[in-house]
Amino acid sequence: MLREYIYVGIIIFLVISTIILVVLTQEEKKHHINIKECSKPKGEFAATAGYQTLDTIKSCGTDGKSICKFTVSNLKAAFNTCNKYPDKCTNFMYNNTSNTISFINDTSNLTINGDIDIYVRQS
Repeated sequence: MLREYIYVGIIIFLVISTIILVVLTQEEKKHHINIKECSKPKGEFAATAGYQTLDTIKSCGTDGKSICKFTVSNLKAAFNTCNKYPDKCTNFMYNNTSNTISFINDTSNLTINGDIDIYVRQS
């Protein structure tokens, strides 16, 4: 009889220990982010703040050889301008001070500039 109580006690202890272990491991995992969503920006464009490049696209204007630079009223207008030229604008720089945008190449060398942000199309 005593032996049966010992066996039942051990079984109950193992069951409770297993439940506690499962609860603790799941509690820790609930704060993890799926790797597919880890660095994915939300929205149509991803921003890199405080950088500029000199590698602008030169395929605009009547001659097709001018820098693709436009004056806009705000950031939303910058997005709209970029969306007007989907064949030329995959990335652009937005100057917060002068409210201008310039289309840039995909593989640009970036330098720090606090007034300019770079936006990259996410599609």
